[in-house]
Amino acid sequence: MKNPKNLIQIIKKIAELNKNISFLKFNLNLFLNKQCLCYNGNNFNLQLSSNMKTNSIKQISKKQETKLKLNPLSIMKYFVVNKKQDSNLWIQKLTYFTWKEVILKYNTFLFKEKFEAWKYGPVLRRCYYFFKEFENDNNYDDGDLPKFFNTKGIKDISDAEKKKVIRILESTYDKFCQLGTWKIVQESHDMAWKKASTTTDLVIKKEYIKDPSYFFLLYF
Repeated sequence: MKNPKNLIQIIKKIAELNKNISFLKFNLNLFLNKQCLCYNGNNFNLQLSSNMKTNSIKQISKKQETKLKLNPLSIMKYFVVNKKQDSNLWIQKLTYFTWKEVILKYNTFLFKEKFEAWKYGPVLRRCYYFFKEFENDNNYDDGDLPKFFNTKGIKDISDAEKKKVIRILESTYDKFCQLGTWKIVQESHDMAWKKASTTTDLVIKKEYIKDPSYFFLLYF
């Protein structure tokens, strides 16, 4: 294997180019000992070594994948109550980044609902209209969004779920809170969004998030 220090430098360079280092780490951990990473000089593609079969990757992914089945509105409520966020656009983006980060780091899916690739970034359709309902309800003032969540019976993230999720919520917010609106829209226009935006249903599938085309591919 090549010098680990050289590998670290390569990973850092990939992070600069891709800004998706957590995905890279996940897959390096998964494939490092299988000698299956390579770079074709133009695009990023996964190639399997002779001692690794495709079905073995599927078995590993299937075994590691977990689902928490949260209500995405509970995640959004966290940003509303704890981070004083009230923008539909911003909260959708923060939720998307959190959802993606948990997939890439832990191969875990926070909820069943699917993001769609809308013009200004990934959107959960049901949640979008939840916020629109609030905006159109004359019984609520602008600062009443937390109250609206409670009135609609949206629960907080439970204690059992907090340990797994809150840290990601916090790190996601810290990472993006200083960005302007259009900058966070640009950040959300990632590879997965671009792929989904060319499809008829616009759904951002998990395969787009975990696409090996993110790799900077190497032979060890």
